[in-house]
Amino acid sequence: YAIYLGSKVMERNLKGRTLALLILIVTIVLVGFKYFGKLFAMIFSAESSFATNYLVPLGISYLSFKLIAYVIDIYRGVIKNPNFGELLCFILFIPSFPAGPIERYQNFVGKRKEEFDLDLYSEGIRRLVIGYFKKVVIVNLILNEIVSKHLYVKVLEGGVSMDLSAPEIIALWIGSLLYAYIDLSSYADIAIGYGNLYGYRLMENMNYPVTQSNLSDYWSRWHISLSSWCRNNVYFPVLATYRRNNLALYASFLVMGLWHNLSPNWVLWGMWHASGIIIYSNWRRFRKKKKLKKLLPKKLEYAVGLTITQLYAGMGFSFIMMDNTAEPVKYAFRLFMAALF
Repeated sequence: YAIYLGSKVMERNLKGRTLALLILIVTIVLVGFKYFGKLFAMIFSAESSFATNYLVPLGISYLSFKLIAYVIDIYRGVIKNPNFGELLCFILFIPSFPAGPIERYQNFVGKRKEEFDLDLYSEGIRRLVIGYFKKVVIVNLILNEIVSKHLYVKVLEGGVSMDLSAPEIIALWIGSLLYAYIDLSSYADIAIGYGNLYGYRLMENMNYPVTQSNLSDYWSRWHISLSSWCRNNVYFPVLATYRRNNLALYASFLVMGLWHNLSPNWVLWGMWHASGIIIYSNWRRFRKKKKLKKLLPKKLEYAVGLTITQLYAGMGFSFIMMDNTAEPVKYAFRLFMAALF
């Protein structure tokens, strides 16, 4: 309700100050809950997992980003005469709590079907069946057994030894990517499916990123709602202020990583992906400037690009499984060395 009142004030006057205050409030709440588990454990000598699992609100990260986008759109004049009831529906739409998508207020309200739509309802059922199958069968029963209980256990218990074979390394990277992709896309399917049942057309969150042959296109199709949010609210403002594309990219992926979790592992994950996009962008500009001809046939070039891109992304996702702050760096170095030699 405080956000709603603040948005009404912002419609009239003190726009800049009110916007800064509202974003500060949401950020403090988000950071507070992100650290709440560790703080709770320190004060009460309890397990931090208890606070994280039972006392921290479900979907606090998604809720916070939705509210920040909402107040920014009010500030920009994109949203006119917001309705408190519609704002509550937008914020408290439970299916999007676990993993998004981070829908925008005007899209959520504007795409709602007032009357029963059999085609939309049927599509919702179809997406729910697909989503639950992917989550329960593919992720929980298959990938969790292969990736979490076999590949990661073997690699981490062995200290990422130099004796790892190339197939084991590749399997680890591919398994990490598939686990992250199918898990997140299953939640998106479920959220979109439930939305369809209630007449809401939520945005797609995945658009087959595992078919892309470069990291730039990959990120235009992976977790679309989050990457779009960071592009609009971090990348463009930083770029407009400092006129430095690389700084804007690193800032965006830093926010994206910290949004997942306040840990060095997620910071490394964000810097890894930002660096990959910068390397690819520099290569593309160099190739265009030198007017280099294609070195390989089109289909073969796509296959090589696809392989490099997906393995690179997979390695980034494997970083986040480490508990020790120093492990991801040591892990990356040893895996690269093992792959080379």
